Amino acid sequence: MDNISKIASIEPFIIFNKIDLLQNSSFLEDQKVYERIGIKTFQISAKFFTNVDELKKYLSKKTTIFVGNSGSGKSTLTSAITGKEILSKALSNNQGVHTTSVSTLYHSGEMKIIDSPGVRDIGIDHLKPKEIILGFPEIINYSLNCTFPNCSHQADEGCEVMTALKNGDIEESRYNNFIFLSNQEKTK
Repeated sequence: MDNISKIASIEPFIIFNKIDLLQNSSFLEDQKVYERIGIKTFQISAKFFTNVDELKKYLSKKTTIFVGNSGSGKSTLTSAITGKEILSKALSNNQGVHTTSVSTLYHSGEMKIIDSPGVRDIGIDHLKPKEIILGFPEIINYSLNCTFPNCSHQADEGCEVMTALKNGDIEESRYNNFIFLSNQEKTK
């Protein structure tokens, strides 16, 4: 994600919203995974304005789009940041209170926020296998030291990615996602 976004001049960040609903802090491990690879994260409760000011400072003088699942609180967060009441259609499947059906640009001072409809998947059909690895900068770094240039980073001899995975230098969840996406691309 990080390298792909850099190519597109996009600065990614992750918002852990609805922290007020969490019974435990299990999301903290996920947060650490992304912080270790240099992606900024925020813990937010848009409903109760928890840490919203910190996010507003970060978004100042930027144009930002909120992307996430339906019911994840993107519109509530946009409303908390902009101070504008955002109306959307009610949901009936317990995903959230409302759902957004079109992307809308909101201006708030020197900040622009695009509230987008929920997504299920982000298509990567257009990416070639060599481009998929761009979403995994930690894997790229180790792959440069593999013995063979055509290394699949699975069971290949001399694979530095596998060595880094075994040593705990690459998160297993990130590696599994990389392999899943790479293999999915090969089956097309």
